[in-house]
Amino acid sequence: MKTTCTVAAAAAAAAAAATVVEGGAVHTTPLAETTDVVIIGNGPSALTLSYLLNGNWPYYRDDSHHPDEIIHARLNCEKDKSILETDFVDLCSGISGQSRNAVANLFDQLLHPSSVFGDVTDGLQSCVKWQAVPHKIPHLVLGPHPPGGAWQAMHGSKKALSFNNWLELPGLPVADWAARHGCCRTRLTENNASRLPLVAWKAYYRDYPVQMGLQDSLRTGYQVLSVRNLTLPANDQETGEPGGTTMAVPSEEGALEVSTTTHPWEIKGVRFAADGESEVFVIRAKKVVLATGTAESPKKLSIAGEYKPWTGHTYDDLHNFVTDNVDEETADHLGGSKRCWCRVVIVGSGLTAADAVITALTAGCHVYHAFDPKHTILSQLSERLYPEYAAIWKLMSGERPANSAFCGYYTPFANGRIIKITNDHQVQVENSKGVNICLSAVDYVSVVISLMKQTTGGRVIFSPSRFQGGRPHRVLAQPHLRAVGDCSAPADQSGPAVGRQTQPDRHRSVHPRERLPDGTVCARSARRR
Repeated sequence: MKTTCTVAAAAAAAAAAATVVEGGAVHTTPLAETTDVVIIGNGPSALTLSYLLNGNWPYYRDDSHHPDEIIHARLNCEKDKSILETDFVDLCSGISGQSRNAVANLFDQLLHPSSVFGDVTDGLQSCVKWQAVPHKIPHLVLGPHPPGGAWQAMHGSKKALSFNNWLELPGLPVADWAARHGCCRTRLTENNASRLPLVAWKAYYRDYPVQMGLQDSLRTGYQVLSVRNLTLPANDQETGEPGGTTMAVPSEEGALEVSTTTHPWEIKGVRFAADGESEVFVIRAKKVVLATGTAESPKKLSIAGEYKPWTGHTYDDLHNFVTDNVDEETADHLGGSKRCWCRVVIVGSGLTAADAVITALTAGCHVYHAFDPKHTILSQLSERLYPEYAAIWKLMSGERPANSAFCGYYTPFANGRIIKITNDHQVQVENSKGVNICLSAVDYVSVVISLMKQTTGGRVIFSPSRFQGGRPHRVLAQPHLRAVGDCSAPADQSGPAVGRQTQPDRHRSVHPRERLPDGTVCARSARRR
């Protein structure tokens, strides 16, 4: 089986697992296991890879005729072979798309043939069928939270930016799943471009391993602390010759002897049980796949007073502030609706900033919004597909959107710039004409400009002293080490990867921009399945 985008490469490090964890007892005898493949992370990319390793392979449909005649000709003559067994170098030649991974672009076009014409509503049927094969590979999927990865940390009632058909996983059509959970099947089947709320996707990803029979490979509550290759020197994971020694891994039954020649990778961490108990685990594997997503670093304004107890740099910070400052006393007078009568300054021009504005206005806040109208995708999004963002763009343009559910006040500062934040809750803003305006009695300042994102794709990995955090360093190509999803994207040598999702809680991107008949564009997710 040839290497695919779902098993593409990079990352690892060395360190010993912690033996003491705050807030709970830790068993000192490690829980030991061995397997062929360990997938670190349990987001959509990890779940898809688990589905493949569990013996489900993609094939070109017998009744398919892909609109790209070259792709169709290459696959049509080998329909008895899985797409995974084809020559990807030849098959991906000349294919372009939103990913830097040519194989990912290939599967995008096979799963959604209409995207060849810039149509993301999937007017054409998928060219891929999934078939069970006897080639199952033993593997474990490790994650500290329920299946879904960062999706499980999302807040709010907002909808996913991407369309349903772009976020569903193989083998479980979202329309079928939603119908079983009480969603309107008619609306989903008649308009595949429907966007389910985030809470639905959290449930979908939690339910996916159960529906697909992947529970035996899933390990929830596993916090990975270190990964190292035992055939390399402990003080330098980038150099050294394979040793081929045998190392004993302690377990409750005794010593488990595992050869480093066959199982060179050691994964250590702490398993947290539902009752609060914890225990150290040690897993030996032949191969390791990193599916942990990316590391974000919020951009700074670099102004005086930027870091106060009442300032934040993520959407979650604002969401938590609004939730914590709801006026319970007025709820009864508003038919049960809860309001947050606060004055909020929001800085940013992107989709996450728009989400922050929506949340604040819906809660009844007075929003002062500083933004750059020349650097926003909001003006180009389809009003039919993204009515909530179209409403925000109208506000930014000085209009009042019709039938708006917003109950707060909105004051735009186009081309405005925050100069200073003082201790007495005053914010100095310079407007587009260069006039300084002092906003007094400000309750919260939310800076949600685009985040800087680093990937782990072949260039950087985590610190050798700690798996999470630490100073990233260059890693040489190592055998049996792979990366999938966002963390497999190559990063620019001069800085973090660009053009990716700007906020970890949304997992989305707005490139490429698919042109719609009305001249607007729709944004689709950059997250790989």
